[in-house]
Amino acid sequence: MSNLQGHSEDLINYLRQDILLLDGMMLKAQEIILDKYHMDIVNMMTLSSFSLKNLRQNYMVDEAFHIHLPTRNQNTFIRRDFYGEHVDVYKLHGETLYYYEYM
Repeated sequence: MSNLQGHSEDLINYLRQDILLLDGMMLKAQEIILDKYHMDIVNMMTLSSFSLKNLRQNYMVDEAFHIHLPTRNQNTFIRRDFYGEHVDVYKLHGETLYYYEYM
């Protein structure tokens, strides 16, 4: 901290320059993506959200690659299988071992 006290004006100037450079880079990225993909990245928080939106908007044809959305009953059935009982896995070795499963 003692090193920083005498250089506060230099640090502020550095941070201002850093922000201006980052702003320029983001504007250029926005311009490239708008030109190439016809999408504005202003409302996209992550690269993953951009990738998914790009896939759906520009490459995925619903008739050819339909994503099945399960009904409420199907969803409940699937989730019950995924989030079922607690399961432990052990390597069994020994004598007179018994395994009990109850429902």
